[in-house]
Amino acid sequence: MKFIRSLRLLHSGTAKSLLAGGFEEQGSRFHQAHARQRLLFSARRCQIIGGRWEHYCTSPSVTVQPPIAKKKEEYIRTHGYRVEDPYRWMQDPEDKDVWKYIEEENIYTSSMMKDTSEMQEQLLDEMEDWSHLDAMSGDDFEVIGDYVYYTKSGGGEDYPVYCRSPLDSDEDDPPEEIVLDVNHLADTFGYQQARVSVLKLSPGSTHLAITVETDSADSFVGHIVKVGAQDQLVYLKTIPDIFNIEWITDDVILYTKAENLRACQVWRCVIGQADKADELLYQENDDRYFVDVSHTKDRKFVTINSNSKTTSEVRVVSSSSPMGEPCLVQGRIEGMEYYVEHHGGKFFFLTNQGAAADYKLMCAPTNTTSSSDWTEVVPPRPGGRVVDMDMFHQGCVLAEKRGGVPAITVVPTGRAEDTYSFKLPTWACVIKPGANTTADSSGYRFTLSSPIQPEVEYEFHLPTRQLWKQTTEGSPAVSDQYVMHRLMATSQDGTSVPLTVFHKKGVEQTGKNPLLVYVYGAYGEDVNMNFSSERLVLLERGWVLAFCHVRGGGELGRQWYHNGRLLNKDQTFKDLESCISHLHGAGYSSPGLTAACGTSAGGMAVAALCNRSPGLLAAAIMKVPFVDVLGAMLDRSLPLTAQEFQEWGDPGTHPDVFNYIKAYCPYHNIKPQSYPSMLVTATLDDTRVPYWSPLKYVAKLRGLQQLTSLQSSNTQERMTSTDQTKHSNDINLHRNFLILQVHEKGGHFGHDSQAVDSEQAAFEYAFLYKALGLSMT
Repeated sequence: MKFIRSLRLLHSGTAKSLLAGGFEEQGSRFHQAHARQRLLFSARRCQIIGGRWEHYCTSPSVTVQPPIAKKKEEYIRTHGYRVEDPYRWMQDPEDKDVWKYIEEENIYTSSMMKDTSEMQEQLLDEMEDWSHLDAMSGDDFEVIGDYVYYTKSGGGEDYPVYCRSPLDSDEDDPPEEIVLDVNHLADTFGYQQARVSVLKLSPGSTHLAITVETDSADSFVGHIVKVGAQDQLVYLKTIPDIFNIEWITDDVILYTKAENLRACQVWRCVIGQADKADELLYQENDDRYFVDVSHTKDRKFVTINSNSKTTSEVRVVSSSSPMGEPCLVQGRIEGMEYYVEHHGGKFFFLTNQGAAADYKLMCAPTNTTSSSDWTEVVPPRPGGRVVDMDMFHQGCVLAEKRGGVPAITVVPTGRAEDTYSFKLPTWACVIKPGANTTADSSGYRFTLSSPIQPEVEYEFHLPTRQLWKQTTEGSPAVSDQYVMHRLMATSQDGTSVPLTVFHKKGVEQTGKNPLLVYVYGAYGEDVNMNFSSERLVLLERGWVLAFCHVRGGGELGRQWYHNGRLLNKDQTFKDLESCISHLHGAGYSSPGLTAACGTSAGGMAVAALCNRSPGLLAAAIMKVPFVDVLGAMLDRSLPLTAQEFQEWGDPGTHPDVFNYIKAYCPYHNIKPQSYPSMLVTATLDDTRVPYWSPLKYVAKLRGLQQLTSLQSSNTQERMTSTDQTKHSNDINLHRNFLILQVHEKGGHFGHDSQAVDSEQAAFEYAFLYKALGLSMT
């Protein structure tokens, strides 16, 4: 994590938590996607594994047959229906046969991928050639008060060191002060891992509040650290089981705690008063809602935000009365979302008040108690999405996505009629607001990036309306060798669905290029288009990369999201089918050379596609896929199920929802047909998509024994394409194959390690080459 990004989270206000559709973990998006049963693994189970699963499952010297899991006569019974669930026994972590089956699957995967080991090494070497670009993300510093803050890493240490130096120093090498050494923190408290998720300075920069993800996924501990204690790190307070934290004053904090993975309590703590017990300030009793805390940019208020998928409610605590009771801004109205900023004695709101499809900007005096008294400043813009709002003395800045493309709008203070936008580079796909810590600044800082372009930092000068580039756009090799196309596919109902396509210059649309399609399409979130140096390896090898902006995602605003959730979920899958068909029709690739990749809810979309239209693909990668939607949503004992009802529906209460989910749920719609080759992953400590969801899916596929080759025409097409796609002599491809890769650690979002990420990417790319029959050279 870079300090500049952390500091953005320190001062961001409440925008991100609401616009994410729920609680957001600082430092990474906490989708609440499919949060499920927390798994507790005993030492006995670890002994079965013998350490990391990957290390245990060495490649055997003989051919290993695919494991076939036992079936049990179990059923889901509701609304008079009886649905078979023969692998439900896998949901019991106490069943030793579960661990035996996982062991067998990992051994089989290792056996099937043994012949790609040299290729994986070659891919890693190629990734190393591009890895320097991952560090190109603007200047990793931020000025706050009288200091410049920055990070240092390296020197053989596992974690970063956060530092500061005085601005007024005349020395060429100004004195450096360590604010936080995460390595020291991990050693002091004995953490096996120490991933900093929240890092916030107090208003006077005298204290630092952090939350750290420690020994297990989604387990966070809070620490209060004294700043300016010379060469010593002084830890003033430790708070277990914390989600988020916020300063009211230099001595008073609010923090949230969770029950069953749902942040539902807000506590107040006075630093330095050990005899004063922390006070429970707010309890959210509705299981559909998460609570979060954040401060307004001017630090006049700390907001307590209660957010469901579709509704929000905000309370405020004034920094002038830090021990006062929270004041309600507007009571919750079903379907109404809003979040609060403050500037110049007024509250400003981003909201869909009045049943607006997308957000608009409104304002009101701070003593207003009803949204009916709010005044519209900027009307809603259909098809657009507000990413963030930032307040300056000179105006309000809205970071947006319009038609899926980054945009910025400025509303001058007191002159809303003069609202204007300015042009951004056409290559931009992702916009991230900078820290922008002070309202009296004349410049708005932000970064732009794309899948092929590392982050470039910009500053927009508000008085002159000039856009200044702060960092270079990567290397000429990156900017000159690749092209981007923005396309539109027509879905089955006539809706235009955007696609963003990347490939190397000179790639021709002959239908003979390998194609990798990415999709997400849920929770109002965009498909991940952040820069990744690993993807450049595929582009250099002639691949086409396509990102499908299907309904259910947030690329085209809130209505686009609503059109792909609940009883509209089927539109997500239809959009994906239409996008891939459009790419084939345009000559970017053909079915025998096409693969799709999705993570979590995106993995569900890929799995649904494989059930519905398996002939569109030759390979699929599904990472921690949410494939047993029906079983999970019927189990109210699982954490967050009630909150997920607003995304998928409540099949236990509503027969129509039950039938709808049953009709698309990937696990319950596996058919006796030919499937693409598949790589499915699971993680034992994943609390959002538990290990058993991918396990059951793979077991059922194997049980049908229908993983035969795709139609011979596709196989022949792969065998007779260009030199790039000639069948490799050193990779054995006899038929379509299915492998399951189970990791011991990493949670839902994977390891916080570039090396581990690269190794996993090399494994996945090698799988694609084997599945598509491509030459490794």
